[in-house]
Amino acid sequence: MAAYIGPTYREFARLVARYPREELLRIIAAEAVREAHKRAARGPISVPVTPVTLAGVARAALAEGTDKRRRNRHVAGASQLARLCSEYIDVLDPALADGGSTDVEAVLTRIAFEQFGEQYSPMENLSRAHSLFQDYAARNPAMPSAHQWEELLGVDLDTFMRTGFALHVAVMQNGGAISREVMKADHVKAIWEPLSPDDLFAIVDRLFSRTADEHRSLIRVGELPGREKWSFSSLTAYPLVSLGDDLVCPAPHLLIDRVTSTGLWYVAQAEWKSKFTGPLGTTFEGYVGDQWRFVRHAQVLPEISYQLEGSDAKSCDWFIITDSVVLLVEVKCARPSLDYRAGGDEGWADARSRIRDAVVQLERSAQKIIDRHPAFADIPHDRPLRGLIVTLEPYHLRQTLRDACLDSSVLPISHAWAHELENAVARLQDDEEAGSKLLGALSPENGLRGWLTKVHDDQKHPPRNSIVDASWDAWARWPAIDELA
Repeated sequence: MAAYIGPTYREFARLVARYPREELLRIIAAEAVREAHKRAARGPISVPVTPVTLAGVARAALAEGTDKRRRNRHVAGASQLARLCSEYIDVLDPALADGGSTDVEAVLTRIAFEQFGEQYSPMENLSRAHSLFQDYAARNPAMPSAHQWEELLGVDLDTFMRTGFALHVAVMQNGGAISREVMKADHVKAIWEPLSPDDLFAIVDRLFSRTADEHRSLIRVGELPGREKWSFSSLTAYPLVSLGDDLVCPAPHLLIDRVTSTGLWYVAQAEWKSKFTGPLGTTFEGYVGDQWRFVRHAQVLPEISYQLEGSDAKSCDWFIITDSVVLLVEVKCARPSLDYRAGGDEGWADARSRIRDAVVQLERSAQKIIDRHPAFADIPHDRPLRGLIVTLEPYHLRQTLRDACLDSSVLPISHAWAHELENAVARLQDDEEAGSKLLGALSPENGLRGWLTKVHDDQKHPPRNSIVDASWDAWARWPAIDELA
């Protein structure tokens, strides 16, 4: 008997389309909330019904579903939803369907970007948005001003973030959906203040919600043939579905993402393009430098200007000097494209080019230290050198076996994204062995490739990151509720 190899995406989509779209979306939203509450209470994971599979079924329902009555009208319930989630998991990756060699790295990339995002704590991402777009932006005149953000969002940035967070709380406390009528009620509207209901709905309808038909159009435009399962989901841009008077949320984790640094990047980039992304790169460099200054048993030095073949040149962005290792840090604000996330060749070529540019910069700076270039006289040359590329968003190079792009004949190089850096420096901040732990964590012989998160493998109750905590406290305020309290 032939082995079962799973449905194609089109077969899965037809199965989803058997159920009335609105009914299915409401069931998905209610189940997503139950799953989120269960996970928050550290309850058992209910495979195949997970936030990732629920979001995937919801995307297919929006793209392929309809509310028109049919002769064979199926009724969706818990068991039917579980089957759809199971079928979603089994959808055959096109790379595995071919008779030839399989691009394992592309398959793993699709899995990583599909599954890992939901597993991160949103606190750091929310706090980073406030840090980068307000606190650190104040140091960089080229960054969008508070007034520009307010013109773009229709409200100041902190209020926008609070609105998204409050919407998340509202759907989590109301079974995945909340009516506009309830949102206007006296006992609820204090959550939204100082916004009036009209102001609130204007923001929701512009930046958080679309009708089911509008979602369908957005999905169809961004769909990658043959990779539909891993294509753009309109729920990442507009996590609420407007169904009559109700706002339905099939993927609560995508709602909270909308007001993090990830979601706000897309809002701002669409409006300001390179006028935003360029200055943000400089701003993020400053943020990374301040993160490293947490480590008391390390000295942090900024980039060095020098002459390279008769022209002005700059070194990597930061030098972290400890008694055991000198760490060279290159900061990149670029983020993986949709094609990269979906395992596409063009996206991988673009990402590899960006990463290799950072590798070359680290190699060049390391070689100047080795050669004892006068401009690098303050950098010790008597201890091991390690390189680290820090990106604003994850590339999952190690998990997808694509970290060969970090290979260097000059020094071992690793990669971390902002979330990993924030957690690692917090754990190293008072550690007298910070240097030796960095050396061990970033040395290839200690794993598939050195990885910054290894510095805290042995800490069950690690210290907190004060930049993250301060940013959280700065925006996570509810004036009307605090006043009542």
